[in-house]
Amino acid sequence: MIRHRLKEPFFAAILIALGVNIFLFALLPGLRTQSTRREDAIRSRVVSMVKLEKTESDTRQQKPQDPKKEEPLPQPKLELPIETTLAHTPDAPTLKANPNLPKLDTSAFRPHMGDMIFGTSDLDTQPTPTHKINPIYPFKAKRLGISGRVLVQFRVGKNGSVSHIKILESTPPGVFDKAVLDAVSRWKYNPGEITGEKVAATLIKPIVFNLGD
Repeated sequence: MIRHRLKEPFFAAILIALGVNIFLFALLPGLRTQSTRREDAIRSRVVSMVKLEKTESDTRQQKPQDPKKEEPLPQPKLELPIETTLAHTPDAPTLKANPNLPKLDTSAFRPHMGDMIFGTSDLDTQPTPTHKINPIYPFKAKRLGISGRVLVQFRVGKNGSVSHIKILESTPPGVFDKAVLDAVSRWKYNPGEITGEKVAATLIKPIVFNLGD
C-alpha cells in the first residue's frame, strides 16, 4: 500500500512534466513567427525611415522657371518745333542780274563736231576711199581652196587716216584676219562731213575672199 501511494505522485509529476513540455513545443512555432514578424516590421520601419518623400519646395525647384520676357524700352520722342518759311517771302533777299555784266561765252563748253565720232547714218557726206588695196589671199587658204568672209570695223579720222581696226566676224575664224588687218591699215579716205565740216566716223565693211574672183 505504501509503495502504491508513493508511485502515484511520481506518475503524476511525470505526466505534468510531459504536459508542460508538449505545451511548450506547441508554442514554439508561434514564437518563431512572432519574432520574424517583429524583425520584418523593424526592417520595414528602417526602410521607411531611409526613404525620403519629395516636398513641395523640391518640386518647385525642379520646375524650370519661365524666362522673363524683356520689355522693350520706350524710345524717347523728340518733338522739336520746326519753322517752315516760304521760298518767296518779303523778308527773303532776291538776287537780280546786273545788266552791265558781260555775257559768258558758253561755246567753250559745247563739244566741237571735229572732236566727236559719228556713225555713217549721221553724216551728210560719206567718206570715200582715196587709196584702197585688196587684202592678199593667204597662200594656205588658196592652196586648200578655202573661201571666206570678214566683217571689219575701223575709224576714219577727219584727216582721212584709218585707225582703231577691229575684226567683228570672220568665216572661217582666224584664216583671213591678218590679211584684212594689214590691208585696211594702209587705206586712205576723204573724211565724212556734217554741214560742210569734216568729222571722224566709224565704218563697218565686209571683205569677201573667193577664189573665183
